[in-house]
Amino acid sequence: MAERGLINVKQYWVQNKKSILIFSILFVLFFSLYFSLGLLLSKTKAFNENDTLFQSDCPLVIRTISRPLVAHRTDIHPLYKFIMYPSACLLRNVIHSEVVAALISSSFCGALGVALAYVFFWLFSKNYLNATLLSLIFGLSMSKLFFSIVPDFPSLIMCSLLIMYILFLLSLSKRRLFFIAWILAGIFSFGVAIVNITQALIFFIVLLVILSREKRITFSCPLEIAGLIISIFFLTAFLANIQNLLTLHHRIRLSSVLALFFDSFHRYAGLLVFHKPLLVITTLVKHFFMVNFVAPIPDSFVMSHHSFPGVTFTTSWKYSIIGWIGLLFWLIVLIGGIVRSLFPRQKFHPLFFCASLCPILYMIFHSFYGVVQGVPERGGIEYFEYTGNFTFLVFMFLSPYSLSRKPLVRLSLLSLAVLFGYNNLMVVKYLLDFYQ
Repeated sequence: MAERGLINVKQYWVQNKKSILIFSILFVLFFSLYFSLGLLLSKTKAFNENDTLFQSDCPLVIRTISRPLVAHRTDIHPLYKFIMYPSACLLRNVIHSEVVAALISSSFCGALGVALAYVFFWLFSKNYLNATLLSLIFGLSMSKLFFSIVPDFPSLIMCSLLIMYILFLLSLSKRRLFFIAWILAGIFSFGVAIVNITQALIFFIVLLVILSREKRITFSCPLEIAGLIISIFFLTAFLANIQNLLTLHHRIRLSSVLALFFDSFHRYAGLLVFHKPLLVITTLVKHFFMVNFVAPIPDSFVMSHHSFPGVTFTTSWKYSIIGWIGLLFWLIVLIGGIVRSLFPRQKFHPLFFCASLCPILYMIFHSFYGVVQGVPERGGIEYFEYTGNFTFLVFMFLSPYSLSRKPLVRLSLLSLAVLFGYNNLMVVKYLLDFYQ
């Protein structure tokens, strides 16, 4: 039995040696980049207070994953501590620094996300070079870069969602459901950010419809959907109870999780969209398609009851010449990718259908959530904190480029990676200088 397992491992290595090497190189490269930048930022005053960095809860997140009796935002991230605490606590005890332990954990999730992006694009095209170039661009996008060097929820959120997208591609290519895997992926994505249950359901339902039409499955779609939802909700509640018994010493019910979510929605939602619809819509478009990929130098503002000023992309258009070139080039490439995804020969139409529907629902949701009406010190609206939920959904539309072997396409992707890297690293440099 052991010999057969060893033979299977050897066969897998021989068949996938190139991809494993690229995966490993991308992971090491981006872990080194993210950790180095995070360490530099931690030596400034940027991590000292909540809400200063685009409304990030960085100090509380650091304590959450490092200390046993601290749990932050369990209303919308019920299993975040359950997943992150064991390794972060072990690291803190070894290196005697909860900040460095949190940075290692965040950088690990960030680098893993880039490597998983490579797996996604490789499964899509089986093209090593293009998959690598697209992964480089994604790893240097502003949302991915920032939340990999600043300990916060989005770094792990992106990993959970990428695993779900990879599962969808595998299920689609193999024409199999992998129901248990969908339950596990659903628990992961829902447990890290409960709003992402919508993505899990949309991708799962689309897959069910396809397999049912092709007679690959014979059972009832409604029963499978209900089974997935019930399994995800109750297993997540079970794991959340284990977490809370170990850390907060009290039990929670599933109804309590949902009640806390709706209470959180009430606290962070606003009706500004009915009073200033153009402002909300333009800000949504800006954060869904622009600043999370190519960011301007952020605006700063004085925050009451804080020692340091806050920063926001909401009101800023302060791009350098390179930044404007990068933004324009990005939008051209994105629009080209969207057009290519509509080609009639495109075999992954279901993927792009899901990738279109999910951002629409998120834009409707964030027309209300993240709009802090009457709080001008936060810019009135702050969406950058939530970009981990939808950034790769938009980036997914670059997938058709991974199929091309044209030198011009590859040169364009390489140029985009350089533009992303230069512009966004300059934004990080600005933050380093600003909080010095």
